[in-house]
Amino acid sequence: SFFRIRFVPFRFSRMAANELIRPLFSRGGRFLPSSQALRWSSSTSWAHLLDLDDPRCLSTSRLMLPDDANMYGNVHGGTLLKMIEQAGFVVAARYFNCKGHACRCAPQGLPASIYPILAHADEVHFERPVHVGELVQLFANVNYTSARSLEVEVTVHSEDLLSANRRRTNAAVLTYIGTDPSLELNSEQKVTPVAVPQLVIRTEDDELRAALGQERYNRRKMRIAREEMFDELPLTSEDIPPVTLVQIMLPGDCVMGKLIAGGVVAKLMDNAAVCAAVKHCGHGAVTARIDALSLKHSVLLGDVVYVHATPIFASAKSLDIYVEVEVDRVFSTLGSDEPGLPHRLKVNSGCFTFVALDKKTERPINVPPVSATTPRQRAAAQWARARYDARKARSSALAWVRPAAGGTPESVTLPK
Repeated sequence: SFFRIRFVPFRFSRMAANELIRPLFSRGGRFLPSSQALRWSSSTSWAHLLDLDDPRCLSTSRLMLPDDANMYGNVHGGTLLKMIEQAGFVVAARYFNCKGHACRCAPQGLPASIYPILAHADEVHFERPVHVGELVQLFANVNYTSARSLEVEVTVHSEDLLSANRRRTNAAVLTYIGTDPSLELNSEQKVTPVAVPQLVIRTEDDELRAALGQERYNRRKMRIAREEMFDELPLTSEDIPPVTLVQIMLPGDCVMGKLIAGGVVAKLMDNAAVCAAVKHCGHGAVTARIDALSLKHSVLLGDVVYVHATPIFASAKSLDIYVEVEVDRVFSTLGSDEPGLPHRLKVNSGCFTFVALDKKTERPINVPPVSATTPRQRAAAQWARARYDARKARSSALAWVRPAAGGTPESVTLPK
């Protein structure tokens, strides 16, 4: 019996995991309980992320290297955006394809495997810069499921390895739809979403996240209807975008199969948007927020992508850039009746908010106004202004979650 050795897999207890992530939700030297940390940071309680058996959750990390930097020496916003989408893709794929797990209730008739596709990116916040040499940790969690969509929340924390200082830098809400990977996509064919396994609500935090996800889902449906108002207006010579980037999609841009990763397209959009922001402001500009990003069609391998960026609205110290993505289906038209006439198709659009920075102090400065002379420009400016006012109203309504300096949030109720 002396030689009978049994190896038991080691698993973190909830108490041990709570001690490991204590710095993530500390403020003023105090530790916030999971429910209070959720209300204060609009994030989730990440203690259960160390349970590798839970497909709703993901924790990953990466060291930031010099080739990730932008012209200011910080990590490029597009790089962080791509990493955020990759984390969302992984947790969505795990949730879609975990069969028989207690966290979900799967309907009948699902395909053997489901491929997640990014459909919307809402409320992508750039709170603090990330520096080269820091360790970036991403935490992804499934918040809410509708009949045919899945919401994933991703938060990013950056750690200075020399000073052991850790801070939250980014937060994003991504919406994915599932499709059968055996179906062939080409030309103007839209993705047909499959039914989504419904999330099982087990805790109070799960219920709160689901309620906030339902609210965002309803708000997103209204936003898409408003966006289509000026998308259908005719273009004039004065509506030509000041910045257009062109790139062909190669195998390195795919995750699997012929579908281009949503993070690759989002990074191209960020590159075009920052060019338009710097050109308009005459100063350096950094990404502060991304929302209203929606994908109408998938981008495929071999597509020639055209990214157009146009300033549409400026407040005192922020600038909204509307970005549209079109593709030429060059390779998908090979073998057709007119292979020499690739079809231009609009696949994506989004609104990027930038802040102009002073060269010496790197503090926000005033932004020049945006002129709106054509019907399309006026409609876009009106839409952006409505978004700006709604965002300020939501910030005022959520002021209750910000604790005083050195304090912690008290017991509160959600605003109606």
